[in-house]
Amino acid sequence: MVSYLVAAAMMLDTPTKQRLLQAPDTASRLRDELKLLRAETAVIRHLPSLPAVDLTRGPTSQN
Repeated sequence: MVSYLVAAAMMLDTPTKQRLLQAPDTASRLRDELKLLRAETAVIRHLPSLPAVDLTRGPTSQN
């Protein structure tokens, strides 16, 4: 059950989600999900992250 929740929460393209659904067992599905999550984490680590200080300095909009 957890493996299906992890797959549902991940932002994946349809072929990748289908591959996860077709995994032969839960352990295989979780291993594949872990690989995907580790790859995504590695990408996020390399993205610059800066505070959005400019958002608080300008006028706000009601829209």
